[in-house]
Amino acid sequence: MAQEIEGMSGTFRDLVGKFNEEYRDRQYTDWLPEPGDYTVAVGRVKVGQFVNRRANRTEPWVRVPVTIMDGPHAGKEFPLGGSRGVFTPAGFGYLGAAASVVANGEPVMDFGTALEVLGANEGAILLVRVSEREVEGRKYTNVRVVQLVAGAAPTA
Repeated sequence: MAQEIEGMSGTFRDLVGKFNEEYRDRQYTDWLPEPGDYTVAVGRVKVGQFVNRRANRTEPWVRVPVTIMDGPHAGKEFPLGGSRGVFTPAGFGYLGAAASVVANGEPVMDFGTALEVLGANEGAILLVRVSEREVEGRKYTNVRVVQLVAGAAPTA
């Protein structure tokens, strides 16, 4: 039998339980494949919010996980957001660009529509390009959606 941890009351357990999903979501956030092209499947879009201390306001974030379909990293997941792992308001233009590719090239000009397009296409197969760049000594990894390979399978 597991030993009880001092101070771990029911309330504390409830609080920890609320963070379990977020913990699971972040397991692959730090891993990104090396530069190259990958065929991936779109996972379930996740959204949340954070406090932007610089702007002194609460802002949304969006995480779009993708799973590599073949090659040595088949089955591994990483976020379309690249180095940051999530899209925040500063990167919503990239989210719209990804949604436009998924929408067969139709321009997606607003955040709500981008979420709808990506959310409705869980399971879509995409070709993505991972690249790296260095800015002022910091390395950044970018993930760009290049092509819609196959749309999401229709649901019954």
